[in-house]
Amino acid sequence: MKSFLLSIWLILFTPIILLAQQQELRVVVQPFKGLKSSNAQKYQQLTAQLTENLISTGKFEVLNRDKATWEKIEEEIALQEFVDQTTQIELSKLVGASHFIETNITKEQTQYIPAEKDQSNNIVYPSSYRANVGASLQILDIEKGTYLTSIDATASANARSRSAALQNALNILVNDLSVKLSKKFLITAQILHHLDGQKLVIDKGSQSGVHQHMWFDIYEASDVEAYPKVKAKVKVISSESQTSLVKLREGVINKKGDYILKESIHVVEKERGFVEKKSFDKIYMDAGKDLGIRAGDKFVVQKEIVKKGLNREFSVQKNIGKIHIEKVGEDYAEGRIIEGIYRVKKGMKLIQADFPMHRWNIGFSYGIPLNISVNANPTQVTEYTFSNTKNDNIVVTNDFIEDYEALDETQVSNYRLFFYWESLKSRNAFGLVTDMYQIGQNSSTDFRSWSVALSLKRRYGLIPEFLFLYPKANAGIGWISHRLPDDILNDITSNETNRMYSVSFSGEAGVECQVKFGHISLFADASYRFTSFKSWKYSYSETIYSSGDDDEDKIRTYNLPDNFVPYPEIDLSSFYLNLGLIIKI
Repeated sequence: MKSFLLSIWLILFTPIILLAQQQELRVVVQPFKGLKSSNAQKYQQLTAQLTENLISTGKFEVLNRDKATWEKIEEEIALQEFVDQTTQIELSKLVGASHFIETNITKEQTQYIPAEKDQSNNIVYPSSYRANVGASLQILDIEKGTYLTSIDATASANARSRSAALQNALNILVNDLSVKLSKKFLITAQILHHLDGQKLVIDKGSQSGVHQHMWFDIYEASDVEAYPKVKAKVKVISSESQTSLVKLREGVINKKGDYILKESIHVVEKERGFVEKKSFDKIYMDAGKDLGIRAGDKFVVQKEIVKKGLNREFSVQKNIGKIHIEKVGEDYAEGRIIEGIYRVKKGMKLIQADFPMHRWNIGFSYGIPLNISVNANPTQVTEYTFSNTKNDNIVVTNDFIEDYEALDETQVSNYRLFFYWESLKSRNAFGLVTDMYQIGQNSSTDFRSWSVALSLKRRYGLIPEFLFLYPKANAGIGWISHRLPDDILNDITSNETNRMYSVSFSGEAGVECQVKFGHISLFADASYRFTSFKSWKYSYSETIYSSGDDDEDKIRTYNLPDNFVPYPEIDLSSFYLNLGLIIKI
C-alpha cells in the first residue's frame, strides 16, 4: 500500500522533480537521535544548527521535515505512523533531493568534576561538568543508491551545569561536522572568459556557494590521474549569482588551454602575489583591495632556487627580502622594502608573513675627546673650620692640593654601553646610553665618573643595507666622585668615606655612521658632549644621639668650598670621536 501511494505521488510531483534536477546539491538531513531520550530537544536544536550551517555555505539547499512540501506529502498520504529511513529516502526523491544525510549520535557522556581546594580549604577551581560527545554522518547518493562517504567527529566542553556542558559540546560537534561535510562537496567550475590583468570569469557564482576570497586550484582537463598536478591557483575577487571574477595568484595557464577549476581543499591563509614593479626601495604588488590586501600587511619575497638531487633537479623557495605595505589601491599595493633592496627583483613571489617591525641594538664603543683642559686648584694653602652634629669645630688644612697637576684630553677616555629599540617602519631608534669616563692616570682610585642618558636617533641609508647615517641626540645626568686624602676626611667623619661627588646635566648631539655586515655593524661617530662638574658635596651617615632611647642615623652633607677641591671644575665638554660595534637582534 505504501509503495502504491508513493508511486501516485511520484507522478503528481513530477514538475517538482524536474525543477530539482537543475540544482546540484539538494539534501535532506535526517534528524539526530541521541542515546538518551531526555535530550531529545537538544538533538532537534542540533539538527536545526547543522541545517543552518549547511545553508550558510551556499553549496546546499536543505529540504527537511520543516519544509511545507514534505509536510504536505506526509499529511496527504498519511505516512506519519510509519516514516522509517527507507520511506524518508523515497520522500527525499519526491522533493527532488540529490543526497540524503544520515545522522547518528555515537557518544554521549557527562562527568562531574569536584571542586579543587587549597590547603586552607579555599576553592581554587569550582566544581564543573565535562561533556564528551561524538557523531557520525553518512552521505547517500539517492540517484545511485550508494553511500559516498562517512564523517566522524568528537567534541568536549566544560560548564558549571550538566546541561550547559552537553549543549556546548554539541555546538562544537555540529560546527566540526558542518566544516567536514562542506569539504566533501567541493565546487568545480570552468573558465568562461580570459580578461586583462590575469583575471578570469568562471561559470559558478554565489548560488553555487562561491564567495569572495575563496581559492580554486586549476587542473588540465586532460589530466585524469588519481592525483592531478595543480597548474595554477586563483582567488575570487567578486561573485555574482551565476558567475565569479577570479584572479591568477600562482602558476601560468594558456588562454587556449582546457582547464577545470576545483575548490581548494586546503585553505590558503596567507595572501600572495608578485612584484610587478620595483623602484629603488619601493615595490608595486599585483594585488590590492580586490584580494583583501591592507596597509600595514607584511610580505616576504621569495626566490626560486634550483637544486640538484641524486637523480633529478628540484626547486625550493628562499626568503630573500621583507616588504611592508604602505598604500593600497583597487588592484595594486605599494610597499617599502625593509630588507633585501638589492636582491628583490621584478616578478618575484610575495607571501604574506608576520615578522617584527622593530629590532634591538646592543653595542659598546671606545672614545676620546679632542680638546679638554682640567686645571688644578691654584688656591694657596689655607685652613677651614668644619662643624659636626656635636657642635665640634674641626680645623682642616688644604695643603694636599699641592700634589695635583692639570689634566688634558690625553688623560681622558670614554667607554660606552648602549641599548636601542629601532623601528623598521619609522626608522627612529630610542635607547639608553651609559658612559664611563676614565680621568687621570689612576682613575680607579682618584676618579669615578658615569653618565646615563636617553637617546634618540634616526636612520638614513647612504648605501642601502650597507652604509647608514644616524643623526642623534642624548640628554641625561652625569655623576663624578673624587678621592680626598684619608687624613682630611678622618677628622670630619671618623674614616667613614673618603670621596666627594658632583652631579651635572649631560647632553650630546652628533652623527653616527654604520657599516652593516649581517646582524653586526661597525660604526664611528662624532659628537659634541656637554658635561661640567662644578659644585662638590660630601655626604656621610652620622648617628644623632638623643636623651631618650631612640637614636637616629642621619645623612649629613657638606658643601665643600672650592679651596678644598683639587679640581674645582672638571669640564668634560668637548668633541668626541668614538669607534664601536653593534649587534642587531
